[in-house]
Amino acid sequence: MVATPETRDGAVARHTLYNVLGQGLPLLVALAAVPVLLRGLGEAGFGILALVWTLVTLLGEVGVARAGTRFAAAALGAGRPGQVAGIMKVTLRAQLVLGVVLGGGLAALSPWLAEGVFSVGPELRGDAVTSFTLVALFLPVLALGAGYRGLLEAAHRFGALNAIRFVGTTLVYLAPVAALWAGAPLPWLVASVLGARGLMVVALQGRPRTHKCHTRGSRAPIPSWPGPRCSGPRTRRRRCP
Repeated sequence: MVATPETRDGAVARHTLYNVLGQGLPLLVALAAVPVLLRGLGEAGFGILALVWTLVTLLGEVGVARAGTRFAAAALGAGRPGQVAGIMKVTLRAQLVLGVVLGGGLAALSPWLAEGVFSVGPELRGDAVTSFTLVALFLPVLALGAGYRGLLEAAHRFGALNAIRFVGTTLVYLAPVAALWAGAPLPWLVASVLGARGLMVVALQGRPRTHKCHTRGSRAPIPSWPGPRCSGPRTRRRRCP
């Protein structure tokens, strides 16, 4: 199928809607969850949890995942899907190494961050150090998640991506509320947030498979997770069988 300006505009509008819903709807959940957490944890405890949310969000975006997404999208757009597997392999390895390095640094700096940077009081300093250390240990998983998300973006699977994002981000807010109601201490609330993000990574990663698609008259194996479409300059656009 040849893309026309109308179909391209429709795709852009549809993808924009997916992004707005996937990122905007969880904010409504946050509006309900934040007051509950603030009352239950107090200002200092909630401040630590908010720092964890911020660290998870910011550190989950670092690395070369965006570059990998651009290269993978360019390969798919040029009808060279066989290159995608190599691009994503390099990207994921780089992300993993970066996550381990950053995680080690954050773990080493956790006591200093709690006392010297954020001036956490003595009564919560131990919980803050534990919380930051948990985030540090989880950083490699976050880094890999960014790489897996990049493959969805490269394949223009924004509907699937934002469905995962919606469910995962909603759980990021609801999981600590459930842990709070269960009487869990602050580090367990942080662990519940990280667990929700871990489920997002599992959903993004899916089950790697390989399909063979006709591209330029050849059959090139490409990673079909989560079902990128086969495309080529002389072939009709279709899904991999």
